[in-house]
Amino acid sequence: MTNIKELPEKINTKTSRLFWLTLFSGGIFPIIWLFAKYPKMDKVTSIRTADDSFIISIAVSFGLGGALCHSDWALLSGLGSLLLVFALFLYVFWAFRARAALQDYAQVNFSFDYKMSKVLTLLLNIFYINYCINRLPAEQRKGHPTYGKGSINITEIK
Repeated sequence: MTNIKELPEKINTKTSRLFWLTLFSGGIFPIIWLFAKYPKMDKVTSIRTADDSFIISIAVSFGLGGALCHSDWALLSGLGSLLLVFALFLYVFWAFRARAALQDYAQVNFSFDYKMSKVLTLLLNIFYINYCINRLPAEQRKGHPTYGKGSINITEIK
């Protein structure tokens, strides 16, 4: 069995830092963060959430969308807006894959049900996933029967 603190230690990013770097970089930092951190998450959880071509497609959609969105031609401007929406869709898609991976990781390796909000995953995607990764040890202590207030599962006693 792995240590519950392994994933937060490997990711090693505070959510507030992720937010401020996103704000100051004009939205580029989440792509960099995702490219750097998804392999670590995939390795620890043993569940594949993305690959390099997926992250590159987010970067290309975001970059071209941002460049074309400010065009004087309506067609190019509309295409740029569509590319930005597509990049957002890819972010949300990855966030739901990461959510499922975190929940499976908690259930299989540590035997606790990690509840994560679908609404917050949709609205805050990368920020919420990073927050949930950082909260893994605290949520295990809160929800695991051997660490405190959790109840004993009758089916485990034989």
